[in-house]
Amino acid sequence: MADMQNYEFVVSQKLTGKWMTCRVLAVIGYVLFAVLFFTLGVTSRLLLPLIALTPIFLWMLVFFTWRYTRPDYELTTVSNALRFTIVYGNRTRRPQLEVEFSRMQKIAPLDEAGQAAIKHFSPDRVYCAASSMDAPDLYYAIWEEDKKRYVLYFEATTHLLKICRYYNSAATVVTPVSR
Repeated sequence: MADMQNYEFVVSQKLTGKWMTCRVLAVIGYVLFAVLFFTLGVTSRLLLPLIALTPIFLWMLVFFTWRYTRPDYELTTVSNALRFTIVYGNRTRRPQLEVEFSRMQKIAPLDEAGQAAIKHFSPDRVYCAASSMDAPDLYYAIWEEDKKRYVLYFEATTHLLKICRYYNSAATVVTPVSR
């Protein structure tokens, strides 16, 4: 029972699609910032001494923005609840949801039958705690709360599936997973 109380699993977003675009645009933005700041300093004689501060301002810009180009997704179980948090750069934590396992109507692997079930369920809100939608061991959980329908995609581990089965065995479909 003690190992069913608290569990934490973190997965990093793969750099594909919009996340790769976000990183490329960030680098382009950093280069443009440095060029524009340097150009402004050279063209304006009053701001000429500020050219020396270009590296410091660029470092500040990178420090405060780069963490948002690749998030980590953290799934934590506390007692009978599953918490989903997005972590940016190991510093900024944004809680997304907390749901009790007993409220979940279905916890199953995302296969063709699962995709059909989600389409039929027609969720109002979709949460994704997986590195990508092509990840191995991809599961989904669906539930209703306050007349709204939700779906959570996540990468399952053996221990997390044991916890899901312990708290909601009727709704949990367990298949062998690699972790």
